Amino acid sequence: MHYLTWEARKHPVRPWTLLLVLCAMLLLNGYAESRATLDMSTMGSESYLAAFDEVYSQVEGEITLENMQWVISEYSRLSAQIQSGQFSTEEDWENTYTGYTFQDSILFEQLYADAKYAYEYGIHAAQIASAAADNARYYAERQNAALSGRYTAMADIYAQRQIEDFYRTEGWADYAAYEFSNLLILLLVLLGLSPLFAMEWDTGTKQLLQVTPRGSALARHGKLLLAAVYVWAVTTLFSAQDYLWFSRFYGFRGLGNPLYAIQEFSHTALNIRIWQFLVLNYAARLLGVGVFSAQVLLLSAAVRSNLSAFGGGAALLMLQVAAGAFCARASVLPLLNIAELCEDFTGNTLLGVFLPEVFQQILVQGLLGAACIALLCRLDRVGFSGRRKERVYVPADQMAD
Repeated sequence: MHYLTWEARKHPVRPWTLLLVLCAMLLLNGYAESRATLDMSTMGSESYLAAFDEVYSQVEGEITLENMQWVISEYSRLSAQIQSGQFSTEEDWENTYTGYTFQDSILFEQLYADAKYAYEYGIHAAQIASAAADNARYYAERQNAALSGRYTAMADIYAQRQIEDFYRTEGWADYAAYEFSNLLILLLVLLGLSPLFAMEWDTGTKQLLQVTPRGSALARHGKLLLAAVYVWAVTTLFSAQDYLWFSRFYGFRGLGNPLYAIQEFSHTALNIRIWQFLVLNYAARLLGVGVFSAQVLLLSAAVRSNLSAFGGGAALLMLQVAAGAFCARASVLPLLNIAELCEDFTGNTLLGVFLPEVFQQILVQGLLGAACIALLCRLDRVGFSGRRKERVYVPADQMAD
C-alpha cells in the first residue's frame, strides 16, 4: 500500500488540486443535470405534475383488471368531453384532477398509453416470438444457419415475456439518455493519469528506477494500482451523482420490473430487471473508463514529457469521439452509456450462442484494454526502442582494438 501513497505523492498535480478540479466538475455536472431535469419538467405546471403523481400512484403496482378499467373509463370520458366541446375552460378543482378538464385529458391520454403498453406487452411479445419461430424454421429449411440461429434466439428471448407490475418509466429513459458526465469523467482521467509514467522522464528518476533492484516493477505496480483506484473513485462518484439526482427528481419506481417495461427498451435482447440493467450499465461504464485509462497510460509510457502525454491524450480522446461516430466497436464511448446498445434486438450468434451487442462491445473493449496493459508493462520494463540511447563514456584503454 505504501507504493500507492508514494506514487500519489510523486504526481505532478497535487492531490488537493485534483480534488478541487473534481469538486468543480461535480458541481458543473450537477448544474447540467438541473438544467436537463428543468427542461423535462416544462411539460406542465407544478399543479399538473402533482396531479400526475397522484393519478399514477392510484394504479401503480400489480396490474389488475379493475385498475385498467378505471383508466379506460376516465380516458374515454375525458376524450368524449374534449371532442364534443362541452367542457369548461375555467379552473375547477372539485371536478378535475389538475384544475382544468383539458389538462386532465392530456394526463389520462398519457396514462392510457402507458397502461395499454404494459397490459398488452405480453401479447405483443408472443406475436414476435411466434413470427421469429416461423422465420427460424424457414431459414433452417434453406440451410441458412446464421439467420436460423438468430431467429431461434429471438423466439426464445421473447417467449413468456410479461409485465406484471405497472409503474411510470419516463424517468428511467431520461436517466439512461444522460451523457454529459461521461465527458467530465474522461477529462478527469486525462488530467490525472496522463503524466503518471511520463513524469519519471521529466524528473530524471527513470534511470534510477532502472538500476534499482525491482525498482521499475514496484513503481509500475504502484502506478497501475493508483490508476485503478482513481478510475474507480471518479467513475463511482459521477455515477452515484447521476442516479441520485435523477432519482430525486423522478422518484424512481419499479426497480424490480423487467427492462422491457420501459417503452424505449421494448425490443431489447436482454431479459433482465431494471436494477440489473443499472448494475450492468455501471460495470460497463467502469470498463469503458478503464480501457480509455489504459490507452492514456500506454501513451504516457511511450513519451518523455508530461506535456506530450497530455497532448497525446487529448488527441486520443478526439479519436475516441471520431471512432464512436464512424466505428463504434473501436470506441469506448458506447460502454459509457449502454442504453443505445440495449434498446433494440441487436447481436450475433457466435459458436451457436446468441451474444447481444452490448456483450460483444464489452468483449472487444475488454480484450483491447488487456492488450494495452500488457503492452504497457512490456514497454515500461524494456524501454521504448524509439527513444534516443544515452551516451556512455568508455575509457580509451578499455576500447576494443
